[in-house]
Amino acid sequence: NFTNLSTLRSNSYGLSFLHRQLDYLPNPTKGFLLNSEISAGSRKSQLNDTSLVERSTIYSSSIQIDIFVPLTARNVLHIANKTNLYYAPVIFQNEVLRFGGQATLRGFNEEELYATLSTVFSIEYRFLLDRNSHIFAFFDQGIYENNSAIYYKDHPYGFGAGLSFGTNIGMFSISYGLGKQFGDPVLIRNGKIHFGYIAYF
Repeated sequence: NFTNLSTLRSNSYGLSFLHRQLDYLPNPTKGFLLNSEISAGSRKSQLNDTSLVERSTIYSSSIQIDIFVPLTARNVLHIANKTNLYYAPVIFQNEVLRFGGQATLRGFNEEELYATLSTVFSIEYRFLLDRNSHIFAFFDQGIYENNSAIYYKDHPYGFGAGLSFGTNIGMFSISYGLGKQFGDPVLIRNGKIHFGYIAYF
């Protein structure tokens, strides 16, 4: 249940840095990518049951690292990390970070997890079918905390396999993942099917 909600208005400024050194962008076999952002700004907040408006300073940052290691001509290891942080003197439940799903933590519904700090480590084995296609097996390990209301933390993980293939209009991927969080068991019936699409121009 959401009990710590507020009407919010924020304005932030930041910097971003991207460095990419990959041998073939649609389906890399070696190289690395680094993408980072940091921002700071001001926020006006008003609790839903009051007329008092408070002003505060907010900060956010994110970093993404991808490393591709060629094992043999057709076997590639993809190692990655995505970390996100949001900070404010008081954090409301309707401004927390949301993650989970195809682009962050596979084996979970899209953006079903709520956090003020999250990091996801991924390791993925790829077998290249051709220059634009591969099959893969993955393991994603997440660690996060949420201090917007009652503080809690967890270390969910997801694992599974899938296929990525190239077409004339972009790269498509489909995968099946199982996830585990808190003390819940891994159940086949709770598996998730993820679809992805990336267009290159």
